[in-house]
Formats: sequence, structure tokens, C-alpha cells
Amino acid sequence: MAAQFDALAQKDADDSAKIAYIGVIKSMNALKVIYEWNEDLRDTIITLLAEAEKLRKGIDQQFPDNLQTPRF
Repeated sequence: MAAQFDALAQKDADDSAKIAYIGVIKSMNALKVIYEWNEDLRDTIITLLAEAEKLRKGIDQQFPDNLQTPRF
């Protein structure tokens, strides 16, 4: 029973990580568009992109199976 609960908890965590991962990727894509569009914001955008990349890598490290979950 405990193993089944652990598996369900891990699946739930992986699903949540996938949602967060998708949000980070979409945010990074939007920031790249803004970077091209507005030269005045480029320094700020670079900083935000670097932080978003750290988040993306952190999700991959903590939840390596997050992208293996089927679409929901």
C-alpha cells in the first residue's frame, strides 16, 4: 500500500513539474520575443532569461521524468 502511495505521489509531483516546466519554457519564449522587440529592456530580459534557465534546469534535476508523463 505504501509503495502504491509513493508511486502516486511521484506521478503527481512529475505532473506538477511538467506544468511548471511548460510555463517556464513559454515564459522564456515570450521573453525572447520582447528581447527582439525592445532594445531598452535587453539587459533586464537577459537577467530574467538566465533565472528562468536556472528554474528549467532545476526542474530537470529534481524531476527527470517530468516530460515522460503523457498529455493531460
